[in-house]
Amino acid sequence: MNRAKIIELAIAEVGYKETGVNITKFGERFGLQGPWCGMFISIICLDASFPLPALGWPKGFCSVPAALKAWISSKTDDPKPADLVIFDWEKGTPKEGAADHVGFFLGWLDWDAGLFITAEGNIQNEAKVCIRNTKHVAAFLNISTLKNT
Repeated sequence: MNRAKIIELAIAEVGYKETGVNITKFGERFGLQGPWCGMFISIICLDASFPLPALGWPKGFCSVPAALKAWISSKTDDPKPADLVIFDWEKGTPKEGAADHVGFFLGWLDWDAGLFITAEGNIQNEAKVCIRNTKHVAAFLNISTLKNT
């Protein structure tokens, strides 16, 4: 697995925008149009010659909750570049518990403050690099150890 290649490909997509509501080239290649953060991850990994385990779809996953459930054994407290970040936007509220979104971890911006950088698809209808806070993280997943459980 080449983490640098995954990051290179993800960064190259920054600025890509949907052509309609959740209509993307990632969905076209994945075989399904819809919310596309997981499809973005799956297609980037496929293009980096690191296909993810099939999770309901031959080319990877589209359901973030299913991915977290299936791959929880890959949870890590020490994420490396290209690891997956599963977000729970309601973490710390009564609605906590839903895995809402996924992106690639790129690196720490300020470890003490819990700030890190990601590459993500389907953020305001496009692919972006984002600054995120650990307060919204459901799990970091070591991409090199993913396997369906």
